Amino acid sequence: MTTVGRHLVNPLGAQAQLQGGIMDGIALAQTSSLHLVDGAFLEGSYDDFRYTRQWNVPLDVEVIMLPEDPMSEVGGFGEVGVGPTAAAVVCAIGAARNSYPTYIPISHNAGIPFEVKPFDPSTPQSPTDGLEAYPAPSKAHGTLNP
Repeated sequence: MTTVGRHLVNPLGAQAQLQGGIMDGIALAQTSSLHLVDGAFLEGSYDDFRYTRQWNVPLDVEVIMLPEDPMSEVGGFGEVGVGPTAAAVVCAIGAARNSYPTYIPISHNAGIPFEVKPFDPSTPQSPTDGLEAYPAPSKAHGTLNP
């Protein structure tokens, strides 16, 4: 990834932001999505959300910072790497398959790669009448917690 910046206070921080944006772009192109069924997401935890992991990203990402350009209007460095990387990954996969995807992330419709957790709440149901379960202080026999 090559980019131009204005005055950088922390050039290594800017490079790290770009590397993170590149990882976001890879995730958006390949795996990062939520599955919505009947108004509820099937992903029950972050483990189910298929973001990039160390095993599916490049081992080395080189960021080349070009000399400062006073006319540059780049606002944030992490975001700069997302779009071009996602487009490059989708195009590379399409060229390798000789068939370009019609949606991204590419793996979204490949099935649910995790066990869907129950939608029932794991905590007991709340009382239907809060006044009986938690009476007003004057009726609580001198205590706020019955």
